[in-house]
Amino acid sequence: MYEEYSQRLTELERLLANSPADYTLRHEMATVLYRRASEARSVTRDHGPILTTSRQRELCREAGRRILDLQVNDPELETSARELLATVENGDRWVWQPAGPAALSVAAFFLGGLGLVLLSMASGSIPLAVASALLSSALLAVVILRCRRQQWRVEADQKYPLIQHHGI
Repeated sequence: MYEEYSQRLTELERLLANSPADYTLRHEMATVLYRRASEARSVTRDHGPILTTSRQRELCREAGRRILDLQVNDPELETSARELLATVENGDRWVWQPAGPAALSVAAFFLGGLGLVLLSMASGSIPLAVASALLSSALLAVVILRCRRQQWRVEADQKYPLIQHHGI
């Protein structure tokens, strides 16, 4: 179905280029955009849609924006487009995963590194202070890179075993 919707969109874009004010074409295009975005998403066993890939997210973002730009005055379709955009935007948030161990690691490496730098400076050892600062910074970077993830990836990983149909 996704491919059929994509082909129909190509036809509609061509037709709309010749008749940009045609409400029927704009409404059909908005409908096809939404259907294609719906078809592109993954679906869990309980039939809930979920975004599991970057491509799905970009397609839903584009569909939501284009539907609203078409100004079709269809409240249901516009609400659906806003929901698509809200889903994508909520997934953009960065979260700590797992939150507790990540926060503990960040605090430990920061305070430990700061303590080592202060001790080495108090003893007059500049090379040890530099080494302590570099090591603690490197460890902090590792924790951040491994534990800070976008919300959509966390949700996709959690619901992966429940996915019945993988979208595009």
